[in-house]
Parts: sequence; structure tokens; C-alpha cells
Amino acid sequence: MILKLFLRVKKLIYIILNVKCFPLKIVFNVFAKVEKINMFLSYVSNKFNFSDIRERNLNFFKY
Repeated sequence: MILKLFLRVKKLIYIILNVKCFPLKIVFNVFAKVEKINMFLSYVSNKFNFSDIRERNLNFFKY
């Protein structure tokens, strides 16, 4: 009986925390993905010896 109550309260706390942290989770996931993409781009730029991919893109869009 007490164990069931404890589990229910624990579940409730978990749900509340999840709801509170949900936007944060999304933000962190987005940041992680962006960071991965940036790392990949820098790896590719180093591999193929580009000066900087983003700079090249900006220069490309200027003309």
C-alpha cells in the first residue's frame, strides 16, 4: 500500500519535472545538433582545406 503510494508520488514528480524541463530538453537537443553540424563542417573544411565554409557561403551569396 505505502509502496504503491510512493510509486504514484514518484511518477507524479517525474511527470512534473518532465513538463518543466521539456522546453529545456528541446533547446539542449537543438544546441547539440547545431554543435554536431558545426563540428562536422569544421572537420570537412579541415579535411578539404577550405578557409572557412561559412565565409565561402557568405561570399557566394554576395555575388
